[in-house]
Amino acid sequence: MISNENDEVIKVTSQTYRDYIGKYFGGCKFIIISNIAMILFTCFGLSSDYIIGDWTSQKDQLEKVWLYSALSLTFACCGALSISLRVSSIYFFSIRADKKLHE
Repeated sequence: MISNENDEVIKVTSQTYRDYIGKYFGGCKFIIISNIAMILFTCFGLSSDYIIGDWTSQKDQLEKVWLYSALSLTFACCGALSISLRVSSIYFFSIRADKKLHE
């Protein structure tokens, strides 16, 4: 990245990003975990929207209020857990990269 401390020559190319993500940040493990967490968050959000849409299209909505409320709450909690997984993986891999960069 920097050839000499006295020189102000800084070159950040795509190879720099590849090296940073591959060598320091965890590479494929980070990308896979982060993307799975985001896919799960999207699926849980869509499922929650579908359940609420299905519930509102019922003729007698009060008959199954506990079922649809429980399903909506379950999908919301699972969505929150998938966000926590993504944030914690970013936090973990960031600390790992910081330790490797400053060895």
